[in-house]
Formats: sequence, structure tokens, C-alpha cells
Amino acid sequence: MEMSVSFSNHSAGAKESLSREDWICIALIILGIFLFLYGANYYNNAVGWAGVLIFAFGFFGLIVLAVYNVLKRRPTETEPQQEAEGTQNS
Repeated sequence: MEMSVSFSNHSAGAKESLSREDWICIALIILGIFLFLYGANYYNNAVGWAGVLIFAFGFFGLIVLAVYNVLKRRPTETEPQQEAEGTQNS
């Protein structure tokens, strides 16, 4: 018995690019790291803590977007199971 799970509507060999929201979250993470390092180097507490918070918000944003995309792609009960019907052989 073979079982496979796919979270993507693309073919197995297709590459999926990052969305604009993903790039924004990655930029926030990088900005947060730079601000934290700047604040630590120049003994500036406000800049350092702002960097930590921006890093945390960027990381949290990536997690929220990933969960949202997985839940959005889940088929509802009213939709027919097209993939399951297409893979079964009679």
C-alpha cells in the first residue's frame, strides 16, 4: 500500500517561488539581525531591542503565512476528490 501526501498543486519537478510576503518577512529578519548587532556594538539598548522585536515579528510572520497557505490549500468537504479518483485504477 503506497501513500503520498502533497501540499502543492504543482508537478513534482516544478519550482515554487517565494511570494512578496515571504520576501518581506525575510527582509524583516535580516533587518532585525543587523539592528541587534548594531545596538550591541554601540551599546544602544533601544536599537538592539528594536532589532530583536523586528526579528521576532519577521519569524512569526513566516510561520503564520506557512500555516495559512497549508490551510488554504486543504480541500473542503464539498469539493470532489479529483486527485484520489484520478489515481485509482479499476
